[in-house]
Amino acid sequence: MEKKSWLELEIERYKDDGEFQFEGLKLAISERICELLEQRTMNRKQLAEKLGCSNAYITKLLRGDENLTLKKLFEVTRVLDCKLEIGMQENECHYTTFKYFVNDRFDASRFSEPVEVIQADPTVYSVKIA
Repeated sequence: MEKKSWLELEIERYKDDGEFQFEGLKLAISERICELLEQRTMNRKQLAEKLGCSNAYITKLLRGDENLTLKKLFEVTRVLDCKLEIGMQENECHYTTFKYFVNDRFDASRFSEPVEVIQADPTVYSVKIA
């Protein structure tokens, strides 16, 4: 088994932390804006001029120091001639369907984790592992 680096261990440790995830999202947006600026041979000063804001604001925005509103993000994508798409995905859940009965009843006590049991019909149950 390969030993994980300090950074990999820290990422694993904080991966479910909301603030960590938010910072990652800000970083991903900033990186994408920088990629688009480069592709369009546009610099930060030109972006600031087209948005009607200061160079300092753009710098703060791309460093993640400034709160990027949805409206401002939309304006940035229009200046960069892009379409803004936002998606939401459900958190990963593990589902399994099986038949397991004790005395003609489903037995959820066999699981080590809490489960949510959904009966599909009298003989089939879906179990969502929490």
